[in-house]
Amino acid sequence: MFITRRFHFILILILCCLTATTVHAQKQYKSIRAALKAKNGAEAMRLVEACEKDSILQNEPRTYDYGTQAQILINDVENVKAYLKQPYDTVRFFQSTCKIFEYILKCEQAELDLLDREGKKQKFNKENRQRLHQFYRNLGAGGRFFYAKGKYKEALQLMGFYLDTPLKPIWGDDKSVTTQPAYVNTAFAYQRAAFLSGNFADVAKYSDLTLADTTYRRNVIELLARSAEALGDTALMAKRLVEGIKEYPHDTYFFTRLTDYFSANEDYDRALLLADSLLQMYPDQLLYKASQTVSLMNLQRYQEGINAAKECLAMDSSLIEMQLYIGAAYCKMASEITLPTNINSKSYRDKKQQIQKLYKAALPYVEQYRQACPDKSDKWLPLLERIYWNLNMGIQYEEITKLMQKT
Repeated sequence: MFITRRFHFILILILCCLTATTVHAQKQYKSIRAALKAKNGAEAMRLVEACEKDSILQNEPRTYDYGTQAQILINDVENVKAYLKQPYDTVRFFQSTCKIFEYILKCEQAELDLLDREGKKQKFNKENRQRLHQFYRNLGAGGRFFYAKGKYKEALQLMGFYLDTPLKPIWGDDKSVTTQPAYVNTAFAYQRAAFLSGNFADVAKYSDLTLADTTYRRNVIELLARSAEALGDTALMAKRLVEGIKEYPHDTYFFTRLTDYFSANEDYDRALLLADSLLQMYPDQLLYKASQTVSLMNLQRYQEGINAAKECLAMDSSLIEMQLYIGAAYCKMASEITLPTNINSKSYRDKKQQIQKLYKAALPYVEQYRQACPDKSDKWLPLLERIYWNLNMGIQYEEITKLMQKT
């Protein structure tokens, strides 16, 4: 008897709680329905947002269905203005489009949660699917609108819904939109917007799709490399740059950036290996030959560097920097020769002749560089001072020292 009474008591408590919950929900929802009936989308939305903060109503699918209806009302107001050729709020129109999708997906998730917890069948799924298809095209238009305005945060949200929604079960079995040019175009625009807004981690999203498209592949590889660098993942950056070089060997960006990366880390051996390997396939590629020259110079393999620089000049005489490299290399080789202490010895005379020979070899190249680049005196002045001094060219040396005093 006691157990029976206690059971009845608990049952009554549960029924009271359920009744209170129902009354609470009906009270809140009644106001929202009134606002929707009055076509007051903004007021309905305000009430929906209050329900979303309610510990009871935030789990109810109907809360989010009302949110969807409110956003459709807001969207319709601007849409009608546009149809009637009246001034309308484009930003509000596309923002409400985005919110329609946001609330539909919230409603879907709430229904799935109820299905999982209580086995309740989905009530709003069919109508929401129709709504998704109805407003889908406006997502793409909105993404392009905000992208053109440089409002990348808003663009990313709209384009994200555009790209992700057709892949969700609620969309249905027809995935044909994902094979359309507009779909991959939007995916690439998303990646660019992510990069331009500093959301570097998101640049890789949809890369499987855009890398498979020959129109965008080259630019996507560059975006991925730049994003990896921005994130501090230099290993991934280098991997992407190598990928770019292999596929686009005549594209200066990938090779130059990877070479700069090696040089910045004083990894001249890898820079040289890269240039050498590419020259085996493309011996007439001047960019690779010039890089080989610089790497050899940095590795202090001066004679090889001089030979490579001369080959560059033979390929293109306008590469005036090669004149400087050759002159500087000869000077460096001369400075590394150590003179014996006995100035009267044959060894001393031989070493002195070697030094003068190297400075004589450097002279025409540095003077040609001076003539071509008079404004770059910081590069040629120190070299000419050493050359004129070691070759006993008094007049020239005096002129150079005066110039150095002025700088």
